Amino acid sequence: MTRDEEPDTDVDFDSDRRDEVIQWVYERYGRRNAAQVANVITYRPRSAVRDMAKALGYSTGQQDAWSKQIDG
Repeated sequence: MTRDEEPDTDVDFDSDRRDEVIQWVYERYGRRNAAQVANVITYRPRSAVRDMAKALGYSTGQQDAWSKQIDG
């Protein structure tokens, strides 16, 4: 099967080399065939507290207790 368009590619790279990588993509595929896209995650307050507590290693019970203290 052949494609009529360029493939979409997810590029994850070191932030110190961001500009270098972007310029390489533009040179390789052309500016008309490349785009920068961002994904912005929005949390509800209770979910934010729960995820923060999980990331810091707190137990599920502690995560729930703190999240229940947050007003909706």
